Amino acid sequence: MDKSMLISKVNAVYSTERKFIYVSCPRRFGKSMAANMLAAYYSCGCDSAELFAGLKIAKEKSFPMHLNQHYVIRIDVQRFIESERELDSFISDIGKSVVSELMKEFSDYEGFGLDSRLKTNVNNLVVVWYQ
Repeated sequence: MDKSMLISKVNAVYSTERKFIYVSCPRRFGKSMAANMLAAYYSCGCDSAELFAGLKIAKEKSFPMHLNQHYVIRIDVQRFIESERELDSFISDIGKSVVSELMKEFSDYEGFGLDSRLKTNVNNLVVVWYQ
C-alpha cells in the first residue's frame, strides 16, 4: 500500500505555524515505516529520488521542493523510556543524546556543547519523532 502521500501533508504545513505534527496509531500500524519514509525523503544525507519513483508522491508538485534538502534528526522516543521512574528525565536525556550526535556529525561547528539546549527555530532541520 502506497503511504507516500503523508509527505504531501507534511510539505503542506512545513513552513507554517502548524508544522509540528503528531501521528498517533496503535502498535504495529507503521509508525516506524512512516518515520523512515519521512527521514529518507527530507534527509540531505541520502539520495532517495529513485526510492520514491513510481509512488503517488512523485507526481505531486511539492515533491522536488524538499527532496533530500534538509538535515534530519530521527528520534525513537521509546528508546529513552525504560521505566516510569525515568519519565522525569527522558526529555533531558533526549536533548543530551541529540546534542551529542550533533557534536559528532558537525565536529567543526563550535556552537554545540553538552550543556547546549535545543531550539526549534533552526532553519533547514526536520525532526521526526515517533514512539
